[in-house]
Amino acid sequence: VFALSGLVRAQKEIGMEVSVVTTFRKGDDNSLVNELEEIGIPVEIIGPVWDKTIKYHPGIASQVNSSLVSADVVHTHGVWESIHHTAISNASRVGTPVVMRPCGMLDPWSLSQSSLPKKVLMKFRILRDIKSCTAMHFTTEMESKVASQLGYRGRVIIEPNGLDDSPLVEEPGRLLLDEQFPILKGQDYILFLGRMHHKKGLDLLLRAVADEKYAGLPLVLAGPDRTGYLETVQSLISELGIGNRVIVTGSVDGELKAELLSNARLLALSSYQENFGNVVLEAIGAGTPVLVSDQVALHDVVTSEDMGVVVGCTVDSIRDGLERILTNSKYSENAEKEGKHLIQKRFTWAAIASKWYSYYSQLVGSRSTSGVQV
Repeated sequence: VFALSGLVRAQKEIGMEVSVVTTFRKGDDNSLVNELEEIGIPVEIIGPVWDKTIKYHPGIASQVNSSLVSADVVHTHGVWESIHHTAISNASRVGTPVVMRPCGMLDPWSLSQSSLPKKVLMKFRILRDIKSCTAMHFTTEMESKVASQLGYRGRVIIEPNGLDDSPLVEEPGRLLLDEQFPILKGQDYILFLGRMHHKKGLDLLLRAVADEKYAGLPLVLAGPDRTGYLETVQSLISELGIGNRVIVTGSVDGELKAELLSNARLLALSSYQENFGNVVLEAIGAGTPVLVSDQVALHDVVTSEDMGVVVGCTVDSIRDGLERILTNSKYSENAEKEGKHLIQKRFTWAAIASKWYSYYSQLVGSRSTSGVQV
């Protein structure tokens, strides 16, 4: 959701005509919709939808068809929902180019979760959608490998998610951090930043930091708990006897998030699957080295820029990776000196939006590209 928001905001800023059609479930927070509308991006929101996977609503078809009338290109973000299938099918029928972004949902690990309904959808819907789209959009080379595995032979566009420029400008202190979490005052700490979910490999990370050699280095777990997985995390913390050095903050944003990132000794993301990993870029942009598993698709950036360590999804590998970062200052020095430059050069939404204008224009072809409408 935040990647889509960042992209359309940047596209709007460079003069593109962009509109969004989306769905909502009962109880969803739709504040992001209001934010987009406030800056002049039309958003049509349909719901409440039925079923947590396909998210069906009888109003989807008519709204999608209405939006297609003025669209030069359709860019879908996701695969399972009815709105994605309807947009791809109807756009293809009228000859409008379609860019399909799977958002990591076609990764083998993701497909193994709730596998039966996904197998049915793959057979009767998704494979047909893949065949119908004009191009597939992946955020990394690693993620793009699923295209050939699924028999797709069309155009593949590899373009990353981005970050806004604003967090890169200011140097946050730690006033809010020390005020809200006095236990961290003046301390280094290991940071996990993301939603509480079993795919994030928190079981591995917790077991790794339970080693006595890390007893003086608190672990901060920051992020929302939308599925109730935090209860499992807290049970493991209690079992390992490390409750006195694990701080659970809940959701963080704004200045507090910036302070957590910039003051951490390192960011750890030991995910079993991560099709991109925006938080890796956020940490590097804040000058903080990272430890990531080899299942985080951005791990090649971490390796090539020498701003952290890539580990396997095992406790021993993570423990060894922590030791490497903590005992070798080059990772911190590289992130601090070159992190912001790397983000500004390759991963800002402004630069990425300009590239998308070029991609869309190529896909539109003979249509007018003086003002591509997405």
